[in-house]
Amino acid sequence: MQKPFSKTVYVKAAAITLLVFGLGMAAGWWFDEQRLAVVSDRLEETKVLADEARLAMAYSNAFGSDPGFCSVFGLQLNALLERVSKFGSELARVEETNKLDESFNRYKSQYVMSSIELWLQVNNYKRACNRTLPLSVLYFYPDRRPCIDPQCIDSRLQAQALLSLKEKCPEKIWIFSLPVNSSVGVAKMLEKQYGISSTPSLVVNGEKVLPGMRDKGYLESRFQALAGCG
Repeated sequence: MQKPFSKTVYVKAAAITLLVFGLGMAAGWWFDEQRLAVVSDRLEETKVLADEARLAMAYSNAFGSDPGFCSVFGLQLNALLERVSKFGSELARVEETNKLDESFNRYKSQYVMSSIELWLQVNNYKRACNRTLPLSVLYFYPDRRPCIDPQCIDSRLQAQALLSLKEKCPEKIWIFSLPVNSSVGVAKMLEKQYGISSTPSLVVNGEKVLPGMRDKGYLESRFQALAGCG
């Protein structure tokens, strides 16, 4: 006759199951915190460079633009673009793997504000230094999960096409991604300024608005010609 299991065996099994579950939860929390710590570091790096660019523009407003200023300011903007891009990449990793909370939403708003300020500074640079490059592209996309509706899917395809274009012309074409319906006030103002009513939508050099999905071939034929690359 088979000997029945005692209650002690079941209690031990339950205790081990709870322990493993608890360790898994703790590990997940630790990894989430580490990812957010990286995002926080990227934000601080971005803020320092943004402060420098802001100070340089204040200098230009006070003393006028000279060749030295334009050279230095162009380098500052390039460095700031690199930091903002890294900040956005870390946010995207967190968004794909983490349970999103209020701290993530704050970082997302900071990223949107950093992107808008950089775009405005690029416009200031081109105007103050009489430059035509870099070509600036504002990319408006829907910020929602899960991404299953046609507009959202088109926007993901648009993002892939823009990324391919950016890789071909990193110095001459700069992409600034902005989610529609953002809580950031200036983002809402830009949507209204350019009459953005659908996604994806592109704004080229602060003037030409291109609503709807634009494939890789279209972007390469139009944007590379404007930027003089490829």
